Amino acid sequence: MKEETVFLEIAKIDLAAAKCLHSQHLHSPSIFHLQQAVEKSIKYFGISQKIISIDEAKKNIGHDAWKLYLKIFRECENRITKLEEFFIESKEVKEVSLIKNLNRLFELRSKIHNYERMFNFSTQDLFNISLSNEELQTVIEEIQKVDENLKKAVLTEIKEEGISEFRRKVHELLDVIANVDPNINKNIAKKELDTMTTLQVVTSLFEMLKEHIIKLAFCSVCLFYLSIIFSPHYVKSRYPEDKLNPLEIYTTNMPLVQRLEYFINLTENVIADLEYISQVDKLKLVM
Repeated sequence: MKEETVFLEIAKIDLAAAKCLHSQHLHSPSIFHLQQAVEKSIKYFGISQKIISIDEAKKNIGHDAWKLYLKIFRECENRITKLEEFFIESKEVKEVSLIKNLNRLFELRSKIHNYERMFNFSTQDLFNISLSNEELQTVIEEIQKVDENLKKAVLTEIKEEGISEFRRKVHELLDVIANVDPNINKNIAKKELDTMTTLQVVTSLFEMLKEHIIKLAFCSVCLFYLSIIFSPHYVKSRYPEDKLNPLEIYTTNMPLVQRLEYFINLTENVIADLEYISQVDKLKLVM
């Protein structure tokens, strides 16, 4: 087992613990374990995308992990921008609904919460570590909108007479995708493509790449929101501070507790997508 894979496997264990504790109405430990599942999933994502090192992931935990999150999401934003630029310039290869969505994903950050508020909150205002019902609903609606838009993304029709030009464009696309996901070996992919001249094979290859990018985009968005929501609970959900007892705070009155089942299910879906993305090496497209 690759060392980075351990992060994802432990995330699955933390998620299972969160689900079990939630079913027993043990809210604070459930939220803690979900925060741990999110943290390890983000670190796995960052390592697998070659944005952070395994050593960085191990050394930065709890609140210190936030600077890694920012590093990961900013790099994702840069990569998506490059992908967007390619599609804007290309007439033959374009998935408009996908690109419009990718362009919007990281613009939503400031609408949900302020970084400084999340990580410098007052212990006298502990409920601020749980977004309001309205804010959580906004997050949920944005994630659902992202999911719907990504699923609507369709390929531009590929015609037989344009297969040579399309192959050239796919070569360019592979160059860009290799920047978005450095696990993709563009040279192997191009060689495979050049030996496949049928319309059906080329279309299947591009469908596969589209599915990969869609899941990559969805994971990056969900992990971003999950990191904002759950990062403050690394300590607060476990230990009493300034006479504030987490067992009295993490009750059914807390909006996050009320929405916890949704976020547990979302984290489960994200982990499943991360596993799917990790299987790209079985398609012989990675180093």
